[in-house]
Amino acid sequence: PAEYVTVPGREGELSVHDDHMALLTTLKKGTITVKPDKEKAEETFEIEGGVLDVRPAGHVQVLVKSEL
Repeated sequence: PAEYVTVPGREGELSVHDDHMALLTTLKKGTITVKPDKEKAEETFEIEGGVLDVRPAGHVQVLVKSEL
């Protein structure tokens, strides 16, 4: 589980934490940032676009068009 994930949503940047409500949204071209935990550094991924699916209990799926 990650501490948080930040994505480039169609309507703007959004961060997802473990207590986030369920959500399905499209992503635009930009950067996904993943903070695995307090001890590890952030990881970033450049994407062309995609879909974010947030499920109950903090499960997050990101489907991307392509990683740059």
